[in-house]
Amino acid sequence: EQKHLSYYFETVIKKDPERIFYFTGSADKSTGTQEINERLAKERVEKTMKLLVDKYGISEDRLKLKDVLIIDSFEDPQLDRSVLIEH
Repeated sequence: EQKHLSYYFETVIKKDPERIFYFTGSADKSTGTQEINERLAKERVEKTMKLLVDKYGISEDRLKLKDVLIIDSFEDPQLDRSVLIEH
């Protein structure tokens, strides 16, 4: 997934140094408890944001946690484990 994040950085984030980005983390409903899934979704977002700060030098002020969702959108629960970035 780091390739996707790197591509997003190069094609979107880097081109607009003033833009704020909003992150939504998700986890699947199919496995684990609500509490565990909320924690995992939040950790997923935090790790993604930290990578953008540490590896790409993005200011923390430009990265905002929007939401944490527990979803059941796909047949394969692994596909519900993601981070959505909006701008």
